[in-house]
Amino acid sequence: MSKREKNIEILEVEKIVDNNTITELTTKDQEVIGRILQDKKRYIAELKNGETFRVSSQAEAMEILLREYHLHR
Repeated sequence: MSKREKNIEILEVEKIVDNNTITELTTKDQEVIGRILQDKKRYIAELKNGETFRVSSQAEAMEILLREYHLHR
Protein backbone atom coordinates (compact mmCIF):
# COMPACT_ATOMS: atom_id res chain seq x y z
CA MET A 1 0.00 0.00 0.00
CA SER A 2 1.37 3.41 -0.91
CA LYS A 3 1.15 6.51 1.23
CA ARG A 4 -1.40 9.10 0.32
CA GLU A 5 0.05 12.44 -0.74
CA LYS A 6 -0.45 15.30 1.73
CA ASN A 7 -0.61 18.96 0.76
CA ILE A 8 1.08 21.30 3.21
CA GLU A 9 0.32 25.01 3.15
CA ILE A 10 3.45 27.16 3.38
CA LEU A 11 3.23 30.84 4.28
CA GLU A 12 5.75 33.52 3.32
CA VAL A 13 6.08 36.14 6.08
CA GLU A 14 8.21 39.24 5.52
CA LYS A 15 9.72 41.02 8.51
CA ILE A 16 12.00 44.04 8.77
CA VAL A 17 14.82 43.66 11.28
CA ASP A 18 17.49 46.39 11.55
CA ASN A 19 16.40 47.83 8.16
CA ASN A 20 16.90 44.42 6.50
CA THR A 21 14.00 42.49 5.01
CA ILE A 22 13.83 38.88 6.19
CA THR A 23 11.46 36.37 4.63
CA GLU A 24 10.37 33.51 6.87
CA LEU A 25 8.74 30.39 5.50
CA THR A 26 6.28 28.92 7.98
CA THR A 27 3.64 26.22 7.98
CA LYS A 28 0.01 26.91 8.72
CA ASP A 29 0.72 25.72 12.30
CA GLN A 30 3.38 28.49 12.71
CA GLU A 31 6.32 26.06 12.48
CA VAL A 32 9.25 28.00 11.03
CA ILE A 33 10.92 26.17 8.12
CA GLY A 34 13.69 28.70 7.62
CA ARG A 35 14.60 32.28 6.75
CA ILE A 36 15.84 34.08 3.65
CA LEU A 37 18.10 37.10 4.02
CA GLN A 38 19.47 39.32 1.27
CA ASP A 39 23.21 39.99 1.27
CA LYS A 40 23.88 42.61 -1.43
CA LYS A 41 23.15 40.79 -4.72
CA ARG A 42 23.01 37.30 -3.21
CA TYR A 43 20.58 35.55 -0.86
CA ILE A 44 21.19 33.47 2.24
CA ALA A 45 18.90 30.54 3.01
CA GLU A 46 19.05 29.79 6.74
CA LEU A 47 17.62 26.52 8.00
CA LYS A 48 16.05 26.32 11.45
CA ASN A 49 19.10 24.37 12.70
CA GLY A 50 21.36 27.34 11.79
CA GLU A 51 22.91 25.89 8.63
CA THR A 52 23.19 28.49 5.84
CA PHE A 53 23.43 28.35 2.04
CA ARG A 54 24.42 31.27 -0.22
CA VAL A 55 22.49 31.35 -3.50
CA SER A 56 21.93 33.77 -6.37
CA SER A 57 18.12 34.10 -6.28
CA GLN A 58 15.30 34.18 -3.78
CA ALA A 59 13.51 31.37 -5.63
CA GLU A 60 16.59 29.15 -5.26
CA ALA A 61 16.71 29.94 -1.53
CA MET A 62 13.04 28.96 -1.15
CA GLU A 63 13.66 25.73 -3.05
CA ILE A 64 16.48 24.79 -0.66
CA LEU A 65 14.35 25.48 2.42
CA LEU A 66 11.40 23.48 1.07
CA ARG A 67 13.61 20.57 -0.01
CA GLU A 68 15.27 20.36 3.42
CA TYR A 69 11.90 20.56 5.17
CA HIS A 70 10.52 17.77 3.01
CA LEU A 71 13.55 15.52 3.59
CA HIS A 72 13.42 15.81 7.37
CA ARG A 73 9.69 15.62 7.82
